[in-house]
Amino acid sequence: CKEIQENVMKSPCFLVPVGHKRSTTPDLEYRMSTSLAERTMVFGMNITQIRCLIVLKMLTKTRRINEVLKSYFCKTALFCTIDNTSNKGWIEDNLVSCVIKCLQLLVDCLKSNHMPHYFLTCLDMLEDRFDERERTQIAYTLETVIGDCVKAIHAIKLDEVGQRLYNKMFKLSR
Repeated sequence: CKEIQENVMKSPCFLVPVGHKRSTTPDLEYRMSTSLAERTMVFGMNITQIRCLIVLKMLTKTRRINEVLKSYFCKTALFCTIDNTSNKGWIEDNLVSCVIKCLQLLVDCLKSNHMPHYFLTCLDMLEDRFDERERTQIAYTLETVIGDCVKAIHAIKLDEVGQRLYNKMFKLSR
């Protein structure tokens, strides 16, 4: 884990020509992209952490939350949860528990209307993204998933790509 952190700290950032959504001059603005650091983090994950990320993304897609709660939120919740657990307990038998911890972090962020960017913690990923009604609805949906996570996971609808991914994931563990 220490080695991964050191590699992440050495990862360069890109400047991309994307202005702030509320800006009056978005064509003149740039933002920092931490995609290389994210990639380093993902490549350093164990199989349970990767499965957790996939399940989180599939749950938000199945529950039709992904139209508003982008997969980047799932990735951020996963990174933060890994940190919060000191990277302990991320084993196959704890997958559902790990998914619940990530979902709970998302709920807590939605309820407090604050979700720091993982790498640029001074940035709030929820800033002006959702109104209170939307945040409440998304949090409620996630709490429903948390309430019976195993059932929610079994209810995930797989398209062709999802089915291939599922088959590969569980082929690895055999």
